[in-house]
Amino acid sequence: MGIIIHDNTTDNFGYSTSGNYVSFSRDITFEKTKVMISNPLNADDASGNINAYSKVEYILDASGNPVLDASGNPAGYVTNYYENVLVERYHIEANLVQFKDKDSRVNQMSPLKAYTVVINIPLDDFPKMFELLYNHIKSDKNIFPYNDFSDDM
Repeated sequence: MGIIIHDNTTDNFGYSTSGNYVSFSRDITFEKTKVMISNPLNADDASGNINAYSKVEYILDASGNPVLDASGNPAGYVTNYYENVLVERYHIEANLVQFKDKDSRVNQMSPLKAYTVVINIPLDDFPKMFELLYNHIKSDKNIFPYNDFSDDM
């Protein structure tokens, strides 16, 4: 399982090529951790809940952006309620390794580059760890700045 990059890439020596192959083929560590998250509550559930807290926030549109009035100022505020909850998750650190091509990866040649990727996933998602790692890098242009690529199953 990996990704074939069809974009032209240039290595540290100035060599430009396409068809590079990236995969999570080495150095994956995972650790079960406990993380504090904030769950939204309604006012009724927050009432009497010693773990609940309120926060005054801008009114947001469906995209999560503040609603603005005609002058460009926030249209108003709303009080939202939250509860801090301790949940168990897997903290995963994996090296995404980039090779000249798939044959170089299969024949254990030296990689061109390596990127460290970190995700935190719910315990139930552990069987989908690789799918989630690949989806994460494909959506993060800071880690994976390529536009033309295909999955290699």
